[in-house]
Amino acid sequence: MTALLPPEPNNQGPAYVIGKIIGGLVLAGLGAVVVSALAALTIIIWRWAL
Repeated sequence: MTALLPPEPNNQGPAYVIGKIIGGLVLAGLGAVVVSALAALTIIIWRWAL
């Protein structure tokens, strides 16, 4: 199985840095959504069980 993308260099200028930042923000946003959903689900179950 071959890689779909060639290995990228460590530094490609401002566009590369901006892409890394945006990627990090997207991952952080997804993580926050998952944590929020789990928290809401836990609260709902907790209130329903008591």
